[in-house]
Amino acid sequence: MNTIQSQAPITSVPPLNNDLVHTYITIMVSIGIITLCGWAIVYVLSRSLTQPLRQLAIAAEQISSGNYTPSLPNSSKIKEAEISQLVHSFDEMANRLGQLERMRTDLLAGVSHELRTPVTSIRGMIQAVKDGVVKGADADEFMQISMDEAKRLQTMVNDLLDFSSMEAGEVFAEKQSIQIDSTLDQIVAQVQALPSFADVSVTVNPNGSEIVWVGDESHVKQILLNLLGNSVAANATQIKIGVLNQSDFLSIDVTDNGKGISESEVPFIFERYYRGDSKRKKKHGLGLGLTISRLLAKAHGGTVELIQTSPEGTTFRLTLAHPDTSA
Repeated sequence: MNTIQSQAPITSVPPLNNDLVHTYITIMVSIGIITLCGWAIVYVLSRSLTQPLRQLAIAAEQISSGNYTPSLPNSSKIKEAEISQLVHSFDEMANRLGQLERMRTDLLAGVSHELRTPVTSIRGMIQAVKDGVVKGADADEFMQISMDEAKRLQTMVNDLLDFSSMEAGEVFAEKQSIQIDSTLDQIVAQVQALPSFADVSVTVNPNGSEIVWVGDESHVKQILLNLLGNSVAANATQIKIGVLNQSDFLSIDVTDNGKGISESEVPFIFERYYRGDSKRKKKHGLGLGLTISRLLAKAHGGTVELIQTSPEGTTFRLTLAHPDTSA
């Protein structure tokens, strides 16, 4: 007997509906468009982020080659706050480096001139006395001028040596009790004996009580003499010294009626070797006075700062910590 095997009926797959096909195509096209838009957005954003960074990298190379005015992107047009701040800070750094480079160039020219001038003067005057070109009182005057020039030369060399030691942190501060009022009187008497102070009135505002401070008196004198000298260089005719004694610090203000410091110079007055504008550059010195003064004050837990300046006058403040608060 033959066994008849039954087979499952074969069913045919119905054709896809055209609407469904269009839906699939629409979905795929949408995904493609979204993907392309996403890549385009990422590309644009990455360009907006990386373009300023690439420009900064080029600017850094320009600075390393000595160009301190590189081409930088406009920070105000950069939407990302962090990158905008980075560009702004980079611009300030470039300007500061350019200023320091100009100061270095001025220093080399200034030091060469300041050291060469007294040496040439001393040599010429001594030669004149030796050859008998000048005799008698004129010879004595030439020798005195030579001595003064030699002292000025020694002062500049000492400033350079002292500054090198101070910058390395090698400041020896002697601790002794000093009466501030007596020290200020000595300083006033010392400067009034100088020809440059002949037409300058230097007064100390009475404090009303005796102030005793423990520290190095020679450092205090050096700082204040430098501040007074700066006032005279600013054409001051009146200088007032005020003292304020607090429990944790002592402050001494030097106020003058000189021509003041220009706004463009204020950020740099404490920079080493900075000597100011062209008129002040003609003055003797290496531009280390305020820098050394601040280093000396720092050795006593204090500082020297500019309080105010205008065409009507300037005030500098020397702050010194009392020993029990400077430790």
